[in-house]
Amino acid sequence: MADGVDNLHVLLIAVDFYKENLLPNGGFYPSLKGCVRDITLVEEFLTGRLKVPAERITKLSSTNTGKRDQVDPPEPKDRWPTYENMVAAFKALTERAQAGDQVYIHYSGHGSRSSSIFPVLKGSNGLDEGLVPLDIGDSEARYLRDLELARLLEDLVARQLVVTLVLDSCHSGGATREVGDETVAARCLQDAPFDPTPRPATSDVAPIAELIALARARAESRPAGTRNLDAGSKWVPDAKDYVLLAACQPNESAYEFAFDGKERNGALTYWLLEGLRNLRSGVTYQQLYNRIAAKVHTKFARQTPLLQGQASRAVLSSDLLDLQRAVTVTSVDPGRSEVVLNTGQAQGVGIGTRFAVFPAGTGDLSDDANRLAVVEVTQLGAVDSVCTIKESVQGARSIDAGDQAVLLDPASVQLCRKVALYPFHPDREPREPLPRAEADRLDALGRAIEEGGKGWVEFVDDGGAAEYQVAVVGGHFEIWDAAGEPVPNIRPAIAIDDPAGPDRVVRRLIHLSRYHSIIELENYDRSSPLRGKLVVELLRAPANFVPGQKPVPIPFEEPATVPTLRVGEGAFLRMRNESGVALNVATLDLRPGRGITRVFPGDAEFLQIDPGGEELMHLTASLPDGYDRGRDILKVFATVGPASYSWLELPSLDQPPRAATKGIPANPFEALMSAFAADRVTRDVIPTEYPSRNWTTAMVEVNITAKA
Repeated sequence: MADGVDNLHVLLIAVDFYKENLLPNGGFYPSLKGCVRDITLVEEFLTGRLKVPAERITKLSSTNTGKRDQVDPPEPKDRWPTYENMVAAFKALTERAQAGDQVYIHYSGHGSRSSSIFPVLKGSNGLDEGLVPLDIGDSEARYLRDLELARLLEDLVARQLVVTLVLDSCHSGGATREVGDETVAARCLQDAPFDPTPRPATSDVAPIAELIALARARAESRPAGTRNLDAGSKWVPDAKDYVLLAACQPNESAYEFAFDGKERNGALTYWLLEGLRNLRSGVTYQQLYNRIAAKVHTKFARQTPLLQGQASRAVLSSDLLDLQRAVTVTSVDPGRSEVVLNTGQAQGVGIGTRFAVFPAGTGDLSDDANRLAVVEVTQLGAVDSVCTIKESVQGARSIDAGDQAVLLDPASVQLCRKVALYPFHPDREPREPLPRAEADRLDALGRAIEEGGKGWVEFVDDGGAAEYQVAVVGGHFEIWDAAGEPVPNIRPAIAIDDPAGPDRVVRRLIHLSRYHSIIELENYDRSSPLRGKLVVELLRAPANFVPGQKPVPIPFEEPATVPTLRVGEGAFLRMRNESGVALNVATLDLRPGRGITRVFPGDAEFLQIDPGGEELMHLTASLPDGYDRGRDILKVFATVGPASYSWLELPSLDQPPRAATKGIPANPFEALMSAFAADRVTRDVIPTEYPSRNWTTAMVEVNITAKA
């Protein structure tokens, strides 16, 4: 079977609108707003970037129209995500696909925990996890339960299909705390830990006895010590050619957020698509996961995506991610420095989108040496757009009609983050306003943000999307993330009656904004020859390893997620150069105390790694004084030329800045990094505005816990 779009089969399921539902224990599944947008963007990526034929994509969706009197979704009934339709779609996909084909399944919606219909297996108080259909308010409606989904996946794998399953949902009950209700939501049951509703103990997937027998067989096949039948991430089969990417750990919440300030997306889906748009072929799911997990944590500290299965498998197992889809220059107006490209709104292009222009017939559209110019869309049409020439390559000929243009990813690194104030008691429902004295101190903080945010943070009071919130808890200011969860390790607490308190909080917010911006810094140029060529991996060190001995790295155990080390334990960071040129490599450690320090190499700005070569950095887990847990991010940079990373270094939170040793940027890459050291910023940074052929970056996270 050919390795390409001809063998890729897709099932997309999204539930935004849930019919009226109120469970016996008072719990309910609120309607959402980002799920259908999730799968719409996935579909646009698959059909636009990968050219997957529409007939190979099956969609089940329930759109939330936003109308108070909505009774049903606007989609045709046979396209609703009911239990029956979801099972039928899985089975049809299984029948349609042939051995060796690829299958991509994406679910966005609520996840559930409910009284088990398998008590002989899980006990009388056991719970099933599952996917929630839109009509679950009907007591006769059924969840698509864990053992059923496991069987459906086993059927796919049994046909020798290469399966990827993405679940942007969660199973633990929870809620968000935010000023407005339009920008963030948790995809889980609200106001109750599980659904106790008695429901039909029947299955359209297979007989109940057969599902139980299969679950027992799976449990017996696992290593000793991991055979609990309902362990969080073990309700799906451990199978060859199978990958599960889930939004969060079993006891966490999965959030959707208005990343663009307007419309919501699931955090997992948003960063998954952002990664897919910027990765080369050959990148593994583990590498993609490392990137997604770090990005999710910049918004939601307590949402950690889960990767299970064949983490070392290449994403989509094909060269599809490398395809460069060129558009054509249809006319040129030299007098106005404008060209017209045959692309527009129908292809997802917008004002400000940039394209690199190459001579007609150019074979390698990733080689900057062949570029003629960079153009930017200034007048958007449906299928044709006017672009202004922004950069012309010195010595190159003028653009002619018939030349080719390829998209330069317009993604920017967000420098300015929005801050909202939470003017209610943090633990009272329904919401109760703060006493006047506490509300006045919050107002003073709002003014301090407006006056001293320096472009790094911006005060919003209109209920719009905010990356940070500040509340009053126990007489102190408390900084929350977008979901209303306290940002960990912000200490010591700042009292609201401290006269300097508002200014101190603002300095902390600016520091956090810098720190999170540096996490997000990467090269978004899809045509860069270094994209995906720096491979980093964290491996465990033997317990008795002493620096100077021959390293014997040990892979962390499955499931592939953010690894954990105890204080004093050792690990290796493997850095491998898979490009065709020598790379100068340096590693920054982003610490739990929000400090950033270069840790590799120890005695120079960088270390050169030859093509095909690798280096191992030994590290020992540690925590700042007074911490019992924390998360380190190891961010590795690689450049063709020399570079200094002092621009990106930060002291720990509340510590004075280090002595200035940065000087003047010595090259364009340092000019890019210098934006993150600026005292005041006026706009976000667009990495593709800087020469992007000669640098790249990769990162991994590691959780650190105190000794038992």
